Amino acid sequence: MDPLTRRRAAAGAATIRRVLIAVDADALDRVIGDWLRACAACDQAGWQIALDGKDLHGA
Repeated sequence: MDPLTRRRAAAGAATIRRVLIAVDADALDRVIGDWLRACAACDQAGWQIALDGKDLHGA
């Protein structure tokens, strides 16, 4: 947050790039996987993820 204007600004591309380079990919994969398992419906046979046509377009 900018202390003078009290407005939030999105991080720049260079900042996002530096953060992603510094992140441990295995740890990020583990954390996101845990979050997805906690939020997504999962049954005994495996994942249940809903995708619509916009998600699959051009896949």
